[in-house]
Amino acid sequence: MEQQDASTLYHNINFWGRKNIPADRAAFQVLEELVLHSFDARVVGLLYTRLEQCGIDTSDQDEVDKAIRNMNTRGFMDLVEDIRRSAFEPQAWRPSKEQYTNDTVDEEFLSHARYLQQMVVYKTLKYGIKNGDIGLIDRVIGVCCFYFEGTGQSNYAFEMLYLKRLTSTKACDKELRRAILSNSLVNPHGRRDTWQEVDRSLEYLNLELKRELWARRTSTFGLDALFKTTSLTAEYTVCLRRAVEDAFARKDNSTHSVPSPKDDIHTLAFELAYDSIKLYDGGRKARHQAPDIHTVGLERVATQKLEVFNAKVIRDKDRIVVPPYERRGATADLDPNSDTMAILPLADRDITHEWGLPSDVELD
Repeated sequence: MEQQDASTLYHNINFWGRKNIPADRAAFQVLEELVLHSFDARVVGLLYTRLEQCGIDTSDQDEVDKAIRNMNTRGFMDLVEDIRRSAFEPQAWRPSKEQYTNDTVDEEFLSHARYLQQMVVYKTLKYGIKNGDIGLIDRVIGVCCFYFEGTGQSNYAFEMLYLKRLTSTKACDKELRRAILSNSLVNPHGRRDTWQEVDRSLEYLNLELKRELWARRTSTFGLDALFKTTSLTAEYTVCLRRAVEDAFARKDNSTHSVPSPKDDIHTLAFELAYDSIKLYDGGRKARHQAPDIHTVGLERVATQKLEVFNAKVIRDKDRIVVPPYERRGATADLDPNSDTMAILPLADRDITHEWGLPSDVELD
């Protein structure tokens, strides 16, 4: 893959000079930062293409700010809607058969659109978790089934199908559905935007215990003593230790300052708006074309995964889930031919909602 292929993350890495990101097994923190900044740059690039059509010099950030400030509310929202329709609707990342037949698919823009499509799901999930919005989390469970299956993560896909069954069908009553979603999050700091996954919170606790054991381990203080005296009070003692250090220790500012990504996003957006992220109606070839993992995953779920899932997830006549060897009848909750189930038949795929599996019940 060459650096000039501007629709790829490889190009973005080299454009920004971020040499600390290896091609494989990159650290999550730097990789997440890269994909989030790349998403923002693509959206801003789409904005710049519209502003350039109005004669605005997008190389000057002050000029861009001035142009946006001078817009009325209706004009700005029309601009946002135009961007949404061009790059975020299903036809943007899934061209029609006629376009393929006539060879009028803009493959480079298509790669941008598929990247945006996938990142919207991630950003929705990230925002929902951070703000404790279980409605947003519930909204992306269905499409996660497709993405995991489309990328070969079959175990995760099965877990998402099981979660979808519990939270979006009549397998559970309303209170239990809300409890399942709510209890997947924890808010250790009590602020509006400090929610996090229970698993991540446990990882933080494990890290504190590891540090405590490393600092205090002796012949009499080992794992047993650690769990007896420290594990349940770790969160409190960490706060207490910090308070004592703030009061009596030498004042050292070890806070890591994060540089603003504004300039990086602007420069890449300007680069993309010059040509790469413009839509060519007559078609354009690209060195690298992003796969349509949404459609791939949808086909696999509809034709293979549901059958396997239904064979494993069963219930008795009283609607109590039982082990396979006690099977009395397979559940029809995820029957693709059922009018109440969470996936439309494959024949209706073209009109399927972009979020995938609709619910047969509504969460308040």
